[in-house]
Amino acid sequence: MENNLKTLRIRAGLTQKELAEKTGITQGKISTYEQAASLNNVTVGNMSRIAAAIGTTIDEIIKNEIKTEESL
Repeated sequence: MENNLKTLRIRAGLTQKELAEKTGITQGKISTYEQAASLNNVTVGNMSRIAAAIGTTIDEIIKNEIKTEESL
């Protein structure tokens, strides 16, 4: 699974700190998640909170490709 979390967070206009505040997950944990090659170790609860906070789905966060502004 690829990790699109950082791209989607930035697209949502949120900093790591803002996402942390919205989800109750520490900024350090958000940073760790964004740097991970995969999100296999993230709990479903955390993934759900993150997806809701950035206005997307878990599937979108972990899918292989993400559309960029240029490809829209």
